[in-house]
Amino acid sequence: MFYQIKSNSIELLKFKFQNKKNELYTTYNSFLNTGIFIDSIIQIKYNNTGDKLIIKNRPDKVDMILPKDSIWGYKICPDWNCYLYRIAPKGLNWYGSAGIQIIQIDDLIIYTIGTGYVYSYFSKNLASKIYPLNRSGITEAFKDNKGLQEIILKEIGKLPSYWAINEDTDCFRIIEIYRDALQRTNSK
Repeated sequence: MFYQIKSNSIELLKFKFQNKKNELYTTYNSFLNTGIFIDSIIQIKYNNTGDKLIIKNRPDKVDMILPKDSIWGYKICPDWNCYLYRIAPKGLNWYGSAGIQIIQIDDLIIYTIGTGYVYSYFSKNLASKIYPLNRSGITEAFKDNKGLQEIILKEIGKLPSYWAINEDTDCFRIIEIYRDALQRTNSK
């Protein structure tokens, strides 16, 4: 797991993952500050219509049902590890969970569903739309800046996969490509 964040906020993220409590976050700002501690979370999933979230607790607890838009994300700690999720559109996650796991927070946010990185996604920040980590997702996300879009697509096309990782820095290559593309387009 990567769980990186820009250097000025590394201590915040370390605290978030040392604190072995399940938390709900109403907005991305509440993730950056303090969430709502929940005794136990087994799963968060959508109801049939997709307008409510059902928070399944331990069998002896009553499930919580909340409006979909009232939760931005959540952290669960089922064992000694903690995992951070952002609520995603209903059709994005076929595993039944309403969350998409955040695996790197940096200049771009990288997400995954399921094991491995085959089903990877990204967003420009913690509040923006989530896009598939593929050519069409990159094209859509950067459609307002054709120069940046062209550089990213050209450079990412040289990689063995869209979810390639720089082994030396434990950073997704798309983030490094994005940083470089920003510098190149801003220096023109």
